[in-house]
Amino acid sequence: MKKCVLLLFVSFFAGQISSYCQDMIVEGKSYAISSTRQINSDVEYLLLKEKSVRVAKNESFIRVNKVVSKTTFGEAEIKKFLTNGNISSLGKLVEKEISIRGRKINLQYIQKGTLQILFHIENDKVKFKEFNIDLEDHFKESTSKKKADPANEAYASCRYGCIDDLVACSVDHAACNWLYEECMQVCEDALFNSGHSGKPRSPKSYFLPIKNLTILVK
Repeated sequence: MKKCVLLLFVSFFAGQISSYCQDMIVEGKSYAISSTRQINSDVEYLLLKEKSVRVAKNESFIRVNKVVSKTTFGEAEIKKFLTNGNISSLGKLVEKEISIRGRKINLQYIQKGTLQILFHIENDKVKFKEFNIDLEDHFKESTSKKKADPANEAYASCRYGCIDDLVACSVDHAACNWLYEECMQVCEDALFNSGHSGKPRSPKSYFLPIKNLTILVK
C-alpha cells in the first residue's frame, strides 16, 4: 500500500496523475490500471494489464464519456490526430477500388500492422472498426449464392441483402461502406446469438470525438 501511495504522490507532482494498484472491468475481463493520461477534455488514454495473464503486457485503451474501449492506437498517435485532424496520423491510409457485382467501390481504411481499420466521419466524431481480416476479401465475400451454406441459410440471405444494399447505395463511398458494415454486424450478431460457434463476434468498435476539428483524409 505504501508503494502505491508513493507512486501516486510522485506522479501527481510530475504533472501526470496515474492510477496504480486499481482494477477495472472491460468487456467482462479484469485489468490492473498501469497509468492514465488526459489527452483532452473528452479523451483519456489508459494503459491496462489483463489480470488473468501471468506475464501481461500493457495494452492501450481510451475512455470517452465514461466508456472504456481497447484501441490499437498509441497515446502519441491519438494526441497528434486530435491536434491536426489528419487521419494518416493514426497509421498508413490505404485506398483501393474494388469491384462488386460490376460496381466500383472505393474502399478506404487505415493499415496498422496486421489490422485494417475502417473509419467513418459522422458529425462531431470519427467511428472506427478494427478488423483482423482483409477488408477487400470481407467486402467481396459471399457475393455468389452458389457458395451459400445450407446450414446457415438465414445468415447467407442476410449477407446477400447487405451486399445488394451496398451495390445500390447512392451516397458517398465512406457512408456506403459504413452502412454495409453496420448491416453485416447485424447478420453476425444474429448468427452468434443463435448459438453458432463458428463465427467470431463483431469487430472492435469505438469512436473519438472531434469537436471543432477539421478532418483531413490524405
